[in-house]
Amino acid sequence: MNKKQIILSIIKAKSLEEGVVEGIIATSSVDRQGEKLDLKGLDIKTYMETSGVVLYGHDYFSLPIGKTLSLRKRADQLIAQFKLAVDISPLARQVYDMILGDFVKGLSVGFMGIEWDEETNTWTKSEMLEFSIVPVPANSEALITAKSKGIETNLLENFAEDKGVIGFKETPKADKALIWDGPMQIRECGDDIQKIKAISAWFDSENPDIKSSYKLPHHLAVGEHAVVWNGVKAAMGALMGARGGVDIPDEDRKGVYNHLAKHYKQFDEEAPEFKSFDEIQSEEKSEYENLSSQISALTEQVSALGTTISSIVTDKGVGTVRKRRLVVTAKKNAQIVDKQVELVIAALKKNLSAGTDN
Repeated sequence: MNKKQIILSIIKAKSLEEGVVEGIIATSSVDRQGEKLDLKGLDIKTYMETSGVVLYGHDYFSLPIGKTLSLRKRADQLIAQFKLAVDISPLARQVYDMILGDFVKGLSVGFMGIEWDEETNTWTKSEMLEFSIVPVPANSEALITAKSKGIETNLLENFAEDKGVIGFKETPKADKALIWDGPMQIRECGDDIQKIKAISAWFDSENPDIKSSYKLPHHLAVGEHAVVWNGVKAAMGALMGARGGVDIPDEDRKGVYNHLAKHYKQFDEEAPEFKSFDEIQSEEKSEYENLSSQISALTEQVSALGTTISSIVTDKGVGTVRKRRLVVTAKKNAQIVDKQVELVIAALKKNLSAGTDN
């Protein structure tokens, strides 16, 4: 069982060499989830011998932003000294600058729980997997303050999205006219979950290892994952209800919208106005009610037209000239009805089949 203990703090960075940071990543105190981590039972040896990775926001699918130099236990604290990859990772550089500016202060250890004591709510045996720099506490305020100080925060904002929302990453643009086939791009990824995540906008964070957890692809599977304009439009269309919409939590929809809206900006296009799930449902209900009214009106017109035609055929009291006039009128009415039927069918197709396969 993977767990996270949050949130501890950075001790120092300014007094150390470039890119090096030191902080408390775990304690034996009760955390915000009401649990305790017994540091004596925490295996840190495997972590140091295998990966020693430092992540941002516990994102297991993105590249690490640093590596651990040393771990030491002091009383009931686990202290790490680590180096961020400031020379090769733009995100690591931004995180480091935010740390130096006292805008980001949170550290959080990720571990696999092995043995649990219910009486004391304590993980008595566990294995350390990683630890992360996290935008807590007061992430939104810190980002706003950082902007006012002129610090670029785009990448931090991307990684601070909702849990299931995949952060925006700017990639090259494919030819704007390129035809989009979402299912084909997913197939091109094979079983490489990292690739599937790189081309999508949302995933089920409870099942991150399942391909079907990833939705709204809009990048090419190969190369640098170029973003495809028609894929972005299709994803936004699905988010806004096209083809029956997309099944994601309502609270994640704004984060996905922000991701896709940034791609709209890449292509110098204006994103549609964001709508909540309730607003979309209300609009769809209104549209279908309007279509229903149009169909009812057409039914009445067809019935009236049938009555007119029947009178032309059966009423022997109607003279030839009168019949000819009725025939002309019936033809005109039939043409009008035919055109209205075409409009209604087109509206139905738009509601049922708008967008592209995603």
